[in-house]
Amino acid sequence: MFGKKKNGLPFHTILRLSKKLGAERISKDAAQLLSEYLTTELKNIIADAVKFAKHAERKTVMEEDVKLAIERKK
Repeated sequence: MFGKKKNGLPFHTILRLSKKLGAERISKDAAQLLSEYLTTELKNIIADAVKFAKHAERKTVMEEDVKLAIERKK
């Protein structure tokens, strides 16, 4: 609907989630802002999870690493 993504999650993903959660429509600017925000949060969580995995001397990021990274954000 909004065309290509500029930076972050694709607009169709934001649109689909918004509709699933009850929004009939979402503006292009709102979708872009959500996309950028969620992408930034996801990057931060992944970066922290990677640090936890490396600290545990693992190359693989495990569920526990992600849980710890999310808890750290709270």
